[in-house]
Amino acid sequence: MACQVNEMYPCILGESLGAGLPALLIRLAGCNLRCTYCDTTYSLSRTGTPRSVNELVGAWRECGLSHVLVTGGEPLLQADSLLLMQSLLDAGAVVHLETNGTLTVREVPAAVRKVLDVKVPSSAPGLPPSFLLENYGYLQEWDQLKFVVSSREDYLWSLAFLRAHPAPLDPSHVLFSPAGGQMEPVLLAEWMVQERLAYRFSLQIHKVLWGNERGR
Repeated sequence: MACQVNEMYPCILGESLGAGLPALLIRLAGCNLRCTYCDTTYSLSRTGTPRSVNELVGAWRECGLSHVLVTGGEPLLQADSLLLMQSLLDAGAVVHLETNGTLTVREVPAAVRKVLDVKVPSSAPGLPPSFLLENYGYLQEWDQLKFVVSSREDYLWSLAFLRAHPAPLDPSHVLFSPAGGQMEPVLLAEWMVQERLAYRFSLQIHKVLWGNERGR
């Protein structure tokens, strides 16, 4: 059992409710989307370095960190990502998953802390919404939804989406994040304050610290 790995390194979790925690990042290769604001385009190809699940669990043990983030690309494109997450849990890791919301999370182990993106219109202009609504039924209380916002139109669309499809989560687990280089963070923060939203403003901490430096 093996995964195609794009890169792996110790990091500070930059987003989600886990932001600020040291973790081992495992970035799996391949993605089924081509988002306009993608900041890891080097991970889009499905060709990576084959690493066995046992090898990846061993790397986590050796790094000495409690938390591990499985991300991409889109990690759920790889069937063995499910075995990887379960094996990490069995080894005692606190496992986080970032997924783009287009694929089912039905088989993702329940203890994994999932962050599901809801793609806004500007992420793929001209294409229909891609979020798989059935995933609402698989969310646990520690999971999160994320909206990456590039404009006022994206922001209003996100609010309309949440009105039409109320998230089965505490509002503080719904994250609004400004798209890097496309949205002034202060504008999004001000809108959320002005409109008294109970959702969470989420800034990419790793970008504040290290910019776009790869491996951070």
